[in-house]
Parts: sequence; structure tokens; C-alpha cells
Amino acid sequence: GLEMRPGGALHGLRRLGVRSNVVAHVSEIRRALRGASLEELDLRENLLDAEEARDLAEVCRRRALSLTVHLAGNDIPEDVARAIGLLEDEVLQHVASPSQVVTFRDAAAPA
Repeated sequence: GLEMRPGGALHGLRRLGVRSNVVAHVSEIRRALRGASLEELDLRENLLDAEEARDLAEVCRRRALSLTVHLAGNDIPEDVARAIGLLEDEVLQHVASPSQVVTFRDAAAPA
């Protein structure tokens, strides 16, 4: 709800941990990420599926700020994990600074 809207609690946070909270849908978080200053999102050990992971990855790619998302322990098939750029430790990482190496990449882009 309200904490996800502009000016709400999420917009002032740098780290958000919702590990092991039986979270299956992150649509509110995805919408809020566009304008939030969040740097790290811990969604480990929840109920996210392939579709939620793909949608979250797409929002991450479009952010102007760096973001690390922890997704270990969710129901994300291996092929989807590779396609969206999950690293070996099941972390999505989008680095916004052009001076740093981008490890969160579009699966269609050449490696």
C-alpha cells in the first residue's frame, strides 16, 4: 500500500529484507522500484516463480540506480535464471555506473 507510493517508506530505504516471508508477488515493489533509492532487495526463500522473476528483472534493467536483488530459494527454473542474468549465487545485480562492470545484462545482448 501506502509505503510503496512516492514519498512512502520504500523511497527512503537503501536496503529492504523480506526474506522467508511467503512472498509470491512483488508487483507493488516492482512499481515502487522505479523511483526508489533502494540499493539492495533481499527476496530469498520466498515463493517467487519464473514470471515474477522475469518481471522483476525487467524493472531492474530500466533503473537508473544500481540494485542488487537476492533471489536464492525461490521457485525459479534454471533456464529462466540464466535467461534473466542470475549470477551463480542467485543474485541479480544491475550496476548503473558506466565505470563499473555490468553483471546484470539483457539475455538477448551479446556477452
